[in-house]
Amino acid sequence: MPDNEVAGTSGTIGDLAKAEALRKQLEKVRRAELIISGVLRIGVLLSLSIVIIGVVVAFASKPGVYLHTNATNKSLLSRSSAYPHSISTVFSGLAHLQGEAIIVFGLIILLATPMLRVLVSAFIFAFQRDRYFVPITVFVFLILVTSFLLGKAGG
Repeated sequence: MPDNEVAGTSGTIGDLAKAEALRKQLEKVRRAELIISGVLRIGVLLSLSIVIIGVVVAFASKPGVYLHTNATNKSLLSRSSAYPHSISTVFSGLAHLQGEAIIVFGLIILLATPMLRVLVSAFIFAFQRDRYFVPITVFVFLILVTSFLLGKAGG
């Protein structure tokens, strides 16, 4: 019997070692996928919860305002409406428990969730010592952050 075969098995020790290494690699990938899906799931659920709280606070603080005609609702969505249109007014509104600011904060969380997913992916690739995907993922993250900070809504 050759030295690299184990008695009673159909494969060689090398084949078993390769299979074990592949199993460990697949387990790492599975853990990474679970972490990333958890980040996305938590971000969406957190955002949804915050938006719902904001809607309840907005309706409670201004009963009847949101149930008027379409013209009233259109004025609520204009640039001069009570909805905050900058980060500073969002945080100011949060400090005063304004429903509109809470809603916008929930939407900001929703927008930031995919960016956080890319950042978590970069850390996972770094932890796995993947020299190919770390710089690509960091570059994508920087593009997302830059577009988020430089983006300007027209209106």
